Amino acid sequence: MKAIVYTSNSGFTKAYAQMLGEKAGLPVYTLPQAKEKLQNGDDILYMGWMFAGSVKDYQKAAKLYSVKALLPVGMAPDGQNSMDELRQREKLAPDTPIFYLQGGYAPEKLHGIYKLMMSMMARVTTKQMKAKENKTPEDEAAIKMFHDGCDFVSADNLNPVLSWLSSAQ
Repeated sequence: MKAIVYTSNSGFTKAYAQMLGEKAGLPVYTLPQAKEKLQNGDDILYMGWMFAGSVKDYQKAAKLYSVKALLPVGMAPDGQNSMDELRQREKLAPDTPIFYLQGGYAPEKLHGIYKLMMSMMARVTTKQMKAKENKTPEDEAAIKMFHDGCDFVSADNLNPVLSWLSSAQ
């Protein structure tokens, strides 16, 4: 593996990329930095934030490098459940590992269209969840997340990736 390449919006993917780089002994680059530091076709791990069911800038990275594993970062605790759909949407090879990582939500770090979209989604989702008579603990956690923000980044979440990396080398 040559490097970890990532795209981050509010810092959660960046935090994971830096932690993983340190633990795996790999250099870490943003996608623009990678274009200056890496050769086309180099083997990389790609990390990007989930946006509308896709991984931000994955297609750009896949055109330049050989992506050996995809690490999407999202808000949901159960994002792993939709990885089959993601594999199809991103046209990943069946043997390319996907390691979903729960990141967080930081509305104060969002800008432009992303801030607008997320504030609308948060408002609608929170209203729907508050209207439910029998709220689940997951509903309560989502309401709190949209109201207060949250950060679920943890080095422990990288253990499956590190295990895969050690067996792949």
